Amino acid sequence: MKKIISILLSAVLILSMSIGAFAENEKEIAAQELEKYGIVRRNHLGALTVEGPVTRAEMAKMLVLMLGLTPDSTTCEFTDVPADHWANVYISRAAAFGIINGMGDGTFLPDTDITYQQAIKMVVCALGYGVDAERRGGYPHGYVMTAMDLGLAPSPAVMTENADRGDVMIMLSKALDVPIMVAAEDEHKTIYKVLNGKDGESFVTLRTRLE
Repeated sequence: MKKIISILLSAVLILSMSIGAFAENEKEIAAQELEKYGIVRRNHLGALTVEGPVTRAEMAKMLVLMLGLTPDSTTCEFTDVPADHWANVYISRAAAFGIINGMGDGTFLPDTDITYQQAIKMVVCALGYGVDAERRGGYPHGYVMTAMDLGLAPSPAVMTENADRGDVMIMLSKALDVPIMVAAEDEHKTIYKVLNGKDGESFVTLRTRLE
């Protein structure tokens, strides 16, 4: 009996190690995908960092680069993002594009670690689905539901926790292939359509724009 239990425990250990290795490998692959488009860079040791937190400023920069936007040199609207902050131009551009709107008190908290739900909101807005998320209840639940429908969100159980860098890499890598949503005028009213290649629409993703 003891021998059988020992064999079972060994099998469970090997399986858990395999699952963990696969998860880490997925993060590395996602980071390499983003590196290809210049969205992330290797550190001074030549490694792609997939562990640790991501700051709100770093998230804003990555999304601006994903969208292929030119960093904005105008004065940043947030009171806690001075002109000499390293991410000032990225935060300013992200705000102008509607990816971010700060904390509601004039601040952005650029150097604070981003939570999963904050990261999700920024990604959803970058893809143009903010209007859909607002219709579903707004921040945070409407954005989480929209992200889940798009196949971008991790387990809802971790939404309020600080985001893991590797998970963010995976989310952004997946976002590259989501058809974007755009606004259009139709008989004097604004409509929103997904550029998914159906019903005569073009097929447009962030990847097709970057390429």
